[in-house]
Amino acid sequence: MLSLSTSLLLILLIASCSTSVRCPQSRPSKQFALIDHGKHASLVLPVKDGKLIRYVYGDWSYYALNDTSLLSGIKALLWPTESAIGMMSLPGPISKKNITEQLKVGIENSYILNAHPEAIRKLNQSLNALFLKHSDKMIYNSKYDLNFVPLGRAYWIFNNSNQKTASWIEELGCEVKGLTLSSSWRVLDP
Repeated sequence: MLSLSTSLLLILLIASCSTSVRCPQSRPSKQFALIDHGKHASLVLPVKDGKLIRYVYGDWSYYALNDTSLLSGIKALLWPTESAIGMMSLPGPISKKNITEQLKVGIENSYILNAHPEAIRKLNQSLNALFLKHSDKMIYNSKYDLNFVPLGRAYWIFNNSNQKTASWIEELGCEVKGLTLSSSWRVLDP
């Protein structure tokens, strides 16, 4: 049986591995953005009228309610806790400069990728429907400039924001390889 410190060290070593993303060339194609915030990731998708929507996934207490205490962080990582989806609307166009200037949170890196417009439309529709389904419990978090809704008990280290972002990217038809335990992304040419 591994000690707690050994287990945490093993998790940190595994988490340091990067995740690779490769989006195939599609015709037609539309741009979307993967944002690496250092500890977590978010996705920016285009919608009608040139506007953008930023989507995030995280632990309800830690992320949405700003309970960033050590105990809250440990609980969020080590066993399933209530998860949340966050979203915000941004004016377009989709570009690194535009996104960087509009987000209140730090950005370590951003990647502009391409996917089929229909895949982007379907993912937008799915994420928006999920958000609206729980919108009666919506809160606004000014620290992140995001609206959040709780989703239920599903967040923990093996279902974290980076893994959820990776699954969203896969829904867009891109290939994602790696453990996605941390926000360490490497975008490969198609």
